[in-house]
Parts: sequence; C-alpha cells; structure tokens
Amino acid sequence: MIPILVMLLGLVGGLQGKPLPPIQEPDWEAWKAPNDPTTKSQITKAWQVLDAHRPDQDYVNREELRRAKEKVNKSYAILDAHPIAACEVGVEMLQDTDDDWLRLMIASFVSDVAGEKGKPLLRWAMASSKSVDDVFEPAFETAYWLADKHRSEFLPAMFLMLRAREGSVFLAPHSWYIPTHDCMFYVFGRYGRDVIPYLYPMLRDDDPYVRRNAAFVLGYFMDKNALPTLLKMLDANDVGSGGAAFALGQLGYLDTAPRIARLLKNLDSRTRFWSAYALYELGSKAVLPELEDALKLEKVVDTRKEIEVAIKHLRAKNARQTPNAKKLTRQQLQKALRNAIDENGLGGDVEGIAASAGCEDLAVLEDLRLECMKVFSDQGNKWFRSWSDAIKTVRRRCN
Repeated sequence: MIPILVMLLGLVGGLQGKPLPPIQEPDWEAWKAPNDPTTKSQITKAWQVLDAHRPDQDYVNREELRRAKEKVNKSYAILDAHPIAACEVGVEMLQDTDDDWLRLMIASFVSDVAGEKGKPLLRWAMASSKSVDDVFEPAFETAYWLADKHRSEFLPAMFLMLRAREGSVFLAPHSWYIPTHDCMFYVFGRYGRDVIPYLYPMLRDDDPYVRRNAAFVLGYFMDKNALPTLLKMLDANDVGSGGAAFALGQLGYLDTAPRIARLLKNLDSRTRFWSAYALYELGSKAVLPELEDALKLEKVVDTRKEIEVAIKHLRAKNARQTPNAKKLTRQQLQKALRNAIDENGLGGDVEGIAASAGCEDLAVLEDLRLECMKVFSDQGNKWFRSWSDAIKTVRRRCN
C-alpha cells in the first residue's frame, strides 16, 4: 500500500527542492580575435561550412555526399592548421549565436584544443542550450565527466541531458547501446544522491521530456519522497507520465498498476512503452487484460515487443512461483555484502542478499549498484540490473 504519511507530505507544500546554481558566464575577454584578417576570414568560412553540413543533413545522391565530405574535411584541416585562431574566431561566433548545435559544436572544439581554458566555455554552452538530441553522444560524454567532479556549479551543464527526447550511446568494443533512460542515470547516478533535491523542481518543468527524464532518474534512485508528485504526473496522461510510470515501477508500488495501465491508451508510443515496462516491473497479474487488449491495437514495433514481454512475464508468474532463495543469517549477510563490496558490485550472492537484507542495508545495496555504472560493459549492465532487482525486493518489504 502507498504510505499514508508520504501522501500527507505531498499534500502539504510539496517537495522541497533546490534551484540550480546560476550559469557561470565565461571570461570572454580572455579570447582575442586573430590579428591577421586573411586567417580570420578563412577560419570563419570553415566554421560556416561545418554549420551548413551537419551530421543529420540529407543529400540527393552519393556524389553530393562525397563533395560535402570533402568540404567538411577541408574545413577541419583549416581549423587544425590554425588551432589558436580557430578557437578565437569560434569564441567570437559563440557570443552571437542562439543555435544549440553550432554552440555545442564550437564549444566542444575549443574545449578539446584549449584544454582547461576552454572547459568553462563548454559548460556554459551546455547550460545555455535548450536541445541535446542532435549532439547527444558528445553531450553525454561531457556530462558524465562533469558528474564525476561532483561540483554543484557544473549541474546546469549536466542538466542539459534532461532535455533529451530519444538518444543512445553506442559502445563499439562491447556492441552495446546505452538507451536514453539508462544514460540519464549513468550521468546523475555518477554524481550521487546529492543531486536529488535539484531534480525535484524538474518534475514541474514546462518541458514534458524534462519531467519524464527527471522521473527516470528519481526512479532509479528509488526516491520515495517524490511519490506524491509522481502520482500527479501519472494522472496527467502526457509524455511525462511515462517517466512517472517507470519510477513507480522501480519503487514497486503495486497499487499504482491500474493507473499505469491507463497509459497503454496514450497517443504517444513511448509513453505506452514505459507503461508496459513498469507493469512488467510491478508484476501485477490484475492488469493482464489491459495488456492483452493493448497488444491487439499496438502498431509500433518496439512498444508491441515490450507489451508482449510484459504479458509473457505475467503469465509465467501466474503459472509458477519461483522458489525463494535461502535466507542468510545476519552474520552470513554481512559476509555476503563484504564480498560484493570487494567485487565492486560485479559479483556476489545477489539472491541471498535480496532474500535477507533489511531496510538498514539499502544504502549499501544502492552503493553497490552505483559502482556497476563505472563499468561500461555488458557485465556492468548485468550486475546493475541484478542489484536493482535486489533493491526493489528489499524496498517492498520495507513498504
């Protein structure tokens, strides 16, 4: 059942969040335009060519694509031949543009070339931008790096990631994609639980994708304080509702399953997807009819697959009960937790720990899960999921 106390807290004043620190303005005076007008003209044209040939540009045929690549390569060669002047001209352009893609492209170049001197520009560019999908992967890498510094003044730049609609990061060595919702937690989870108060105001942001992504992160943190706001988001029946459904699934509140099931009729296919995802997590047999009805109507492939997976999971749960893991004594539990800590979360008796841990052990389990995020691999992802399941099992007992 949903705790009455939490509901009452939600009715009195809402969540107590923190505003983001102000965006730090770079020291523009530290960058002077190059003296040579010919060099400046060449570099300006090079930046303009790159702006006109963005990665998502469509071309009529292969020959047009070949010529475009030739122009882009020639422009980068000019910038590389005059790195300092390229940074100086780029910084001048940064002050005059409102275009997010151009701003982030130039700032990334300056940051790479100028090192520490260029880093404040990149943080400013990220914090000042309103969209991230076109530059999702480099923005993710920067936000992940900033999160590791654990400095609150870097949060405005990191929070650009919450504006993502759909994005993923491909890890070529492992042939593995990190999807949007996991990318959110890889960034904010790396910063740690201190970020939670800054996320609360994001649940009321005007942008529904910001609300959705903030809910993703709070769901991964399994933050019970957000429950009343998540319930309001769920009933709004919009894009943000999908994030609320995800979070409630992570928290394990079975009573919310019927309300989550209503989202299976939402017009947005990703919101329907997250509804099915959450119902799988909750494991509520009562919503099987709603899932089966949704499957008959669903046309979007990914969402249809998610509904099918949820139905299969719930039917299997109906047919058989998985035997409980052997419960450990307190002494055995402490030893199992120490072993898992020694393995940096990438090993341990997860089933025994899940069957035996109490509310007082949740902090340790959450730390173990955060450790797994430091390993970009199938192995890290596997153990991340295992500890997530263990945390949900223990939280349900605590509720």
